[in-house]
Amino acid sequence: MTAATTAPAPTRSHFATADPLRARTFMDQTYGGRLVIKGSRESSWQLSVDQVAARQVVSGDVRLPADLTFEVDGHDEVVVNTVLAGSVEYENDDLDERCRLGDVYAGNHPDLHCVCHTHELRSHTITLPRSLIAGVAADADGESAVD
Repeated sequence: MTAATTAPAPTRSHFATADPLRARTFMDQTYGGRLVIKGSRESSWQLSVDQVAARQVVSGDVRLPADLTFEVDGHDEVVVNTVLAGSVEYENDDLDERCRLGDVYAGNHPDLHCVCHTHELRSHTITLPRSLIAGVAADADGESAVD
């Protein structure tokens, strides 16, 4: 008889700051973005991120107040975003798109390099490691269907 294994409990985290340098560091480490604040530094704003991590999957609620601009270089995760308020515009050589309330988009993936402009953005994110997606997409021979 084997002992039943239980999954580790999800972990919750909260990050909030009105400090532009702390916000920039957090965005770079968490989402691979280099933040440039375009809104008035005089106004009161606070970037906040609430996350729940369950094994390899992270679900988050992100609030990017004011008008923010940041560059994103893809990393080994796919971040799927749902816009809950405000807007985001992202542009690169192949794409120039604006997302508003209810829109869903991949805000980061391994091959991405783009510039994002947000306006009072609030979004829900799901972060999935590329290895998890490749494992799910593997064909019957065990070869990855995702490159």
